[in-house]
Amino acid sequence: MADNSRVVPVEVPHPERTAVVSGTVAEPRIGEFLGQAFRAVSQVVAQQGVQIVGPPFARYHRRGDGRFDVEAGFPVSGYIWTVDAVRSSVLPPGTRATVVREGAYEEMVPDYAELTAWVRDHGGTPHGDAWEVYLTEPDPDDPSAARTQIVQPYHVESAAGRAPANQ
Repeated sequence: MADNSRVVPVEVPHPERTAVVSGTVAEPRIGEFLGQAFRAVSQVVAQQGVQIVGPPFARYHRRGDGRFDVEAGFPVSGYIWTVDAVRSSVLPPGTRATVVREGAYEEMVPDYAELTAWVRDHGGTPHGDAWEVYLTEPDPDDPSAARTQIVQPYHVESAAGRAPANQ
């Protein structure tokens, strides 16, 4: 087993209600998309009297064409009505592996690999798209100051569901 001591498993029993904007974005435009999405969600949530209850996040699904399907927003205290591109969504319940990345966003590939290795080393299979939780505001003057939590949902096959090794 690899030593992945930075990885923390978390069990989340209920879906987490969110308010988001979704879009398909080329990698160089992700930062611009996120800024617009976070501003739009913040405005709609405030207009509807719903509270933001956590830091901003973005869930990514890599497409085969160099673009990503992105869902970006905030965890919120209640349901919101759809306004323009802002809508309600949820982050799924279940088992998650998390790691906090300290440093530039462009250097996260090893952290994703570390999460995947940890999940597999612990008998799991990644399940669904990972997301990033932005724990600090981006600082264009010091990208190394960024703190981002990467979250990967996963499933562990139960012992009861496995065939005995000697069959």
